[in-house]
Amino acid sequence: MKLRRTPAAAAAVLGTTVLVLGTTGAPADAATTTKVYKGTAAMTVDVYDYCGGPWGGVRRHVGRAQYKVPATLVVSPTQKAGKQSEKNPFHFSLAAGGPRVNGSVSLFSSAVFRVSATDVNGHPRDPRLLLRYWSYTRSAKTGAFSGSLTNNHKAQGAVLNTFNAANLIVPCRPSLGVTPVMPHTINAGARISGKITSAHAQATVTGSTYDGFYVFRMVFKK
Repeated sequence: MKLRRTPAAAAAVLGTTVLVLGTTGAPADAATTTKVYKGTAAMTVDVYDYCGGPWGGVRRHVGRAQYKVPATLVVSPTQKAGKQSEKNPFHFSLAAGGPRVNGSVSLFSSAVFRVSATDVNGHPRDPRLLLRYWSYTRSAKTGAFSGSLTNNHKAQGAVLNTFNAANLIVPCRPSLGVTPVMPHTINAGARISGKITSAHAQATVTGSTYDGFYVFRMVFKK
């Protein structure tokens, strides 16, 4: 991993990332088939803390990390739950590194959750609830797509789109060590764009975390 202008705080949090380099036609028919693309994600992550100012508490930039991790993009038909349907041209999940790997990313365009089979009035209902996270469009001619994270569903406690990293055990005290890798909620407004064909896929994702610690750019290629 290449670190630039990274003092102890940033190095402590992202400096332990395990790096394993991955491998590097016509548009894929994502509406009716499932396709798995295994490749590499190139990550650029700006790290921030709240230790600036004479008394602390001011957000400041403390370093930048650049690294590559193996990544998998799965494209499949849109998800459905009862009368609900994901209003996207396809469903996707993108995992760059494992969820317990420092500096990894987990993305899901939608998910189906199981809830109570009765409403607040005791009436029966479908216990499946579809939540959509990303909204995007795709060109049937070229396979190019683009969109954004319109709802991270943090308010519902159903966060699935995360940047995963360790935290300092004590803020502003990197010498005291770090926590295990933890998920950091990605803010609504994150952007994705790319292209999917029958043999290859590429995607660029930019975003930031809700806690303000990380701003990232990920470029996936297969």
